[in-house]
Amino acid sequence: MTQIKMDNYKGKPGEIIKIQISLSDDNKKVIDNGKIMVTLDTKGIGVCKVNNSKAEMTYKIPDITGQHVLLAWYSGDIKVATASILTIESEDQKDNLIKSHVKMDDYYAKRGDIITISAELVTENNIQVDGTAIFKLNGSTEGSFDVKNNKTQFDFKIPNMVMEIPFFLFVKFNIPIECTNYAVASVLILEPKLDIISVTYPEKEIITPKIRKILNN
Repeated sequence: MTQIKMDNYKGKPGEIIKIQISLSDDNKKVIDNGKIMVTLDTKGIGVCKVNNSKAEMTYKIPDITGQHVLLAWYSGDIKVATASILTIESEDQKDNLIKSHVKMDDYYAKRGDIITISAELVTENNIQVDGTAIFKLNGSTEGSFDVKNNKTQFDFKIPNMVMEIPFFLFVKFNIPIECTNYAVASVLILEPKLDIISVTYPEKEIITPKIRKILNN
């Protein structure tokens, strides 16, 4: 089985970052084929070729702020996907924020399944807070849920989605303290409706003409 990994990133609008993705194989084989599709909040931002089990691309951070979802998946197998957070800081970003990160697992399910989603905010000095959390599926808000002692948990029924691509889950904590990280993204992999022989990439926003040209090379 192939695994994929991508770190969280941070920067300010206009900065150029290097997004790096690594692949690994259970048999420790070097992966030298295929491409990685990368999206930011469902919009395609690039495709990079895999070489020596790695892929990378440069990306200019857009003129927005907040925490946004990077999703990367491997053209050789749509079940090989990962999500991370791009934190875009404002020019007046504070330096004395509480160090934190949010944990959430990836999920594998069928359309119509009910899954229990859990997320936890981890802070330095183990600060405990209550609040709410916004949950999104591929950028679409699905609900708001309570946060108790840094944790939120809720059930979610998988809709009958059409596209055969990885989907991302996004949970953002609204809490009464200022943290370095208050959101998390993970991957939802669905069992295909039919056996997939090859990957067909969706058009429009996710696959631009420029990216289509790269994929066909």
